[in-house]
Amino acid sequence: MAYSACTYAGEPRRYVVELWVQKPSADVNERREDLARFITAYLPAAQKAAGCTP
Repeated sequence: MAYSACTYAGEPRRYVVELWVQKPSADVNERREDLARFITAYLPAAQKAAGCTP
């Protein structure tokens, strides 16, 4: 789960992303790095699409 503070319709909000991985890597460090890369790429675009500005 990751979240980012943003403004929606003039109100302070949090945009939350929750992921469920079907077959996660057994390597915890690899899994964390993969998820961090995904969230870094996905979160700003999803937030913008939802009208939630930083």
